[in-house]
Amino acid sequence: MDANTNANVISLIVETVTGQTMAKYLQDKLWRPIGVQDPSYILKDNKGVSNGSGWVLTARDCAKIGETLRLQGKSPMTGEQLLDPAWIAEATSQQSVAGNAEPIPNFAYGYFWWLDRDN
Repeated sequence: MDANTNANVISLIVETVTGQTMAKYLQDKLWRPIGVQDPSYILKDNKGVSNGSGWVLTARDCAKIGETLRLQGKSPMTGEQLLDPAWIAEATSQQSVAGNAEPIPNFAYGYFWWLDRDN
């Protein structure tokens, strides 16, 4: 069972603080600046709660996210600093351990990133 409680809480916080949906916030602050062409959105359940696994992105758009991370948070389109490099380092570092249980032995978890503890 996959629990998306953290993603749902973060979405609710962003929506409460900014007055925008998480999808709109990401569109303005991340997707558009890195050149995501196709609108992305976050699915919601029938009660209006964001689903943490509901991003809809093309493979090309996922590559743009990867390139932004490789560039330490800079937009591949403009060079604008969008994400703090220190946050990227923390988000992609082990924050919890998945353990050696199947189906994902030797993996850990950062901030919404699965990490291979062997590499």
